[in-house]
Amino acid sequence: MPREGALYHPPMTQPRTERLHALDGLRFLAALAVLLTHYISAGWVYWHPPALAAFDPIQPVAMWGWMGVNLFFVISGYAICMSSWGRGLSSFFASRAARLFPAYLVCALITFAVTSTFAFRNVSVADLMVNLTMLHFAYGVPSVDGAYWTLWQELLFYLLFAIVIWRGVTYRRVLAFCLIWTVAAVFSVYSGIAFLQAILQRDHFMYFVAGVAMYLMRRHGPNLLLWAIIGVSALLAIHAQGPTLISYYGEEDYQKHWTVGACLVVVCFGLVLVVALGRLDRLRWRPLVTAGAITYPLYLLHSYIGWWVIYRFSATIDPWPLLGVLVVGMLVASYLVHRLVERPFAGRIRRRLDAAFKAGDGVTRVAAIPIQLTAAAVPAQPTAIAVPAQPTAAGMTPPVLAVPTSAEISNDDARPPWRPANPTAQ
Repeated sequence: MPREGALYHPPMTQPRTERLHALDGLRFLAALAVLLTHYISAGWVYWHPPALAAFDPIQPVAMWGWMGVNLFFVISGYAICMSSWGRGLSSFFASRAARLFPAYLVCALITFAVTSTFAFRNVSVADLMVNLTMLHFAYGVPSVDGAYWTLWQELLFYLLFAIVIWRGVTYRRVLAFCLIWTVAAVFSVYSGIAFLQAILQRDHFMYFVAGVAMYLMRRHGPNLLLWAIIGVSALLAIHAQGPTLISYYGEEDYQKHWTVGACLVVVCFGLVLVVALGRLDRLRWRPLVTAGAITYPLYLLHSYIGWWVIYRFSATIDPWPLLGVLVVGMLVASYLVHRLVERPFAGRIRRRLDAAFKAGDGVTRVAAIPIQLTAAAVPAQPTAIAVPAQPTAAGMTPPVLAVPTSAEISNDDARPPWRPANPTAQ
């Protein structure tokens, strides 16, 4: 594949099983950024006032950690396109369900148990039951943990990309997916139809599209169209951050915050783009794989449980030691969920779901039912059939009886079970 531009590191056609350690590191970085925002910035109300002042030096950094979610979405677009190449639709759904649900169910139950036991969050058992389906957002049911809203965005992305997988993942089909999704999402904004905007993710689609385009760049090399898709996605992402910035920081210093936010959007895109172009392929450090593996349970566990710990102990424990112990404790808990839940059960669930999807693929074998000829239907002994008498004359053969052989007995309803052995003799 010819090069286009100096940034492209040699042409690469990667198998879908490749493990990019740098991508695992970016996942972990995004999770820590979100955790930092939740514990120090968004969770400031749970710290007792004297303790909160200790974080003033890092508050300007912590307040932007929510950008880690956008980085997650770019990585997700890249990883889903990579892992679905060469897979069928059933295999895709089986792998996604096996990846998401074991840790999610356990973490949701743990979060509910902690927050309910200590009356920290009011979520009913009925709401918990809907939460366990991961579809609660569609029904307007409150989440066990507010951070779970991103899972709904992921599910919508999977649903849309499943159309490509159903047709077969190829370069042109994935490219068409990126273009069509972008155009459709923009027109949904123009139309003002809320349902279309929700399905097409008007505020987040650009991150997924960019990630998908970056994997195409990884697999087939960069070209002008892929650069254009990534560039347009970045510009739309910068624009879409406006309402979030206003809700977080108000309108007073909007322009200053907008500039910082725009730069961070470019950073999110740039970090995954560096991986896509192969610049970090030589980074091979085994702990990064573990860090990437525990990212999902860390995201599921950290928020409300962490806030309860802060609320309960920040009055008696110094803020920095408390924050350090809390982060380490969450990392350990996330590793245990990965080691005791994800690793033992994900493979089993995937294999069983694969088998379930393929259960109807084979031809159903119906046992042959022997057809027995009864005495009423067929005489026990062959019966001679008289050939119609012909006039005899001197030297002519007298009439003969034609007796059928066993090979001439048929169960085919299309012809009688008995017939003359030599029909031409009639």
